[in-house]
Amino acid sequence: MGGQRNSCGLGSCLCFFILAGVAATLAWYFTKGHGQLPPKLQNALNYIPTLGDFENEAPFVEETPNEVPRWPHSGYGLSMEIVNALEDDLWSTYFDQSVSDWNSGSPDVLNLTSSVAGYDADCTPIDGVIKVCNNDYGDTGWYGINEISAVGKQIVSSIAKMNDYYFTSDASDMTDRRQYTMCHEMGHSFGLPHVDESFNNADTGSCLDYTNRPQDNLHPNSLNWNFLNDLYGTGNATMETTAPSGNGDDDAVGPTTSNGQGRERQLVRQLPDWVHEEWIQVSAAATVRGNVPSHWRRLRSSSHGDVHEVELGEGYSIFVERLRPAWLH
Repeated sequence: MGGQRNSCGLGSCLCFFILAGVAATLAWYFTKGHGQLPPKLQNALNYIPTLGDFENEAPFVEETPNEVPRWPHSGYGLSMEIVNALEDDLWSTYFDQSVSDWNSGSPDVLNLTSSVAGYDADCTPIDGVIKVCNNDYGDTGWYGINEISAVGKQIVSSIAKMNDYYFTSDASDMTDRRQYTMCHEMGHSFGLPHVDESFNNADTGSCLDYTNRPQDNLHPNSLNWNFLNDLYGTGNATMETTAPSGNGDDDAVGPTTSNGQGRERQLVRQLPDWVHEEWIQVSAAATVRGNVPSHWRRLRSSSHGDVHEVELGEGYSIFVERLRPAWLH
């Protein structure tokens, strides 16, 4: 019988080259690197997914506009005030950019205005608006958190918090991380879900995409604009507040009237005091690393983030979304 011909299969060749690369890197590390890997290589290694990343990744089931909470609306777009309760100009730069980004959609759904309030580390909610805050909340495990109060599926108010604890390093991409997180949490305040929840696939370019590469996902895109259009329609709308009916089951939009421009007004509820008091407790619990009280209903969860609904009674709920990016691990 003739001798067998030696060949290099695809798998064995790939393994050979990977091992050769690792060996070369280690040789550089111990001979010339003085214990330090090249910065670009170290940065790249930080983003390589581990086996645990794949094992903990929950299957992503895309949510539809009918499944997510939304602000009361008339079908002519959404007008919204976003309150800047940030501590300094550093975060305000990312805040202003995100407001501008979300305000520049096509189709044009959002009509956003911003205002500046005093610094509020606790991020006390304000009915009918979105409030954005920052503080060193400690080693919580999350970069950003978004909390929404709702009656039924109608949003009453929302807060978004940035955790300075994880934004103090001199990492070369820290600017991108801040912008990504600000855009991400602000997007949830409109009722938007994630467009994708895998860190290990191709980027969508949206800041509501879980990603290893924040620099490629700093802004909203057509995936978000189209979802917003399905939620709110397009056009100009005004807002006014009404007291809640108490059962949370009726349509929060309610009777609508013309605002003088052929548009209909949105009616926004006001939370009763007891809901605000309950929300303070929920917010404190959400800050603790890994804390998920038994009465919280899990909607989504993976090693990179989770979403829970906390039912308070009488139709009121708090939705809590915590972002734990891959670069945190």
